[in-house]
Amino acid sequence: MSVSTCWKASCVPFVRSDPELVRKGFKVANLKPGELVVELGCGDAQNLIIAAKEFGARGIGIEINSQRVAEALSNIHEAGVEDKVEIIHGNFMDAEDLIAKADLVYCYLTPQVNELVKPMLEKYPLRVLSLTFSFSGWKPTAIIDGRMYYYDRRGKETKTETEIIREKNLIEKILESL
Repeated sequence: MSVSTCWKASCVPFVRSDPELVRKGFKVANLKPGELVVELGCGDAQNLIIAAKEFGARGIGIEINSQRVAEALSNIHEAGVEDKVEIIHGNFMDAEDLIAKADLVYCYLTPQVNELVKPMLEKYPLRVLSLTFSFSGWKPTAIIDGRMYYYDRRGKETKTETEIIREKNLIEKILESL
């Protein structure tokens, strides 16, 4: 599969994420109020609604399927988070400018599509949550319930050794409490 063929709505089938697992992922990623979550292939926007309502984050979802976009917009309105969540009807392969602004990228894509978006994600210091499929060559910071991969790609060179140890201890405590 090439980037040029990934514009089709059928490139990544829509499968809802488990909301409890999404919550756990956001907790492990230490999602904070005001941070920007970008979801690649946001489907019905349920994950972004969780990020906004429960974590105070802002969200932008990119979705190519017009039926899913309509459903997402309806769900956002129903949840009352229009001021925090935006949906873009388009191809997430064209969303590098949004990825560059993200604090956290959430994706539930196929392994092949993960490989296509990986070069964009590698350019920026951000956190990534990937449901079901890992990114080849990346070492997860945490694996949640054996099904979600969390990567902190913000660059260890900006953190002291003490900060890295504290962060690892915090992630371990969060995982133990879930």
